[in-house]
Amino acid sequence: MFIYELDPIDAIRQLEAFADDKQACKNIRLGDIYAVMIAYNVHKANYKKAYSLVQQLKDREPSIELNRYVNKEIQDIICEKLELSSFITDDKNLSECGNDQQFANDEEVDYSYAMKRNFQ
Repeated sequence: MFIYELDPIDAIRQLEAFADDKQACKNIRLGDIYAVMIAYNVHKANYKKAYSLVQQLKDREPSIELNRYVNKEIQDIICEKLELSSFITDDKNLSECGNDQQFANDEEVDYSYAMKRNFQ
């Protein structure tokens, strides 16, 4: 069994310790560590903490491509629950929570999480 299944609080504490351990970060990508902590906090409805972790990750790794680690649905949930229009402002992290979506292809439409919920 995984420690996360046995004791998720301890698992998150260990991930926080890994994130602060420069040696561990040589072997484990910082984005992966934060992705688990962010997802955990969203699952527990700790949206402010999840948002804080996103900001910490961006501060520690300014050039990180957040979309590689935190999926758009989780990003949209955080924005929706905190009533943010957008919390990702750089070109590498184009997830927007508002109506202004940026599309790679004009034929493709990617609805936000909130909008998808309204259609269902």
